[in-house]
Amino acid sequence: MLFFTIPRLNSLYSQANFDVSSYITRAYIFGGLIILMGLANLFSGFKLFSAQKEKYFNFALIVLVLTFVLGGYFISSMVLSIILPIYKLTTSVN
Repeated sequence: MLFFTIPRLNSLYSQANFDVSSYITRAYIFGGLIILMGLANLFSGFKLFSAQKEKYFNFALIVLVLTFVLGGYFISSMVLSIILPIYKLTTSVN
């Protein structure tokens, strides 16, 4: 979605002379944060399978809870920042 959908929507909006730079920037920031949380989950998962389980268990638990809480917010905000300009574009056409 980050690399295919957002650039196509950005070109569509620029053809319609509709400024959505703040929405596109927000979508990239939220997408990047989601990727970073996923990498933190992978790191903590690999460390939990190593011999030092007790050392990384609390870290993995905190990362897991933050992923559930913040991931829902980031994904919903990213989808909203993509859909809201489409809604505004269709209302401006009428």
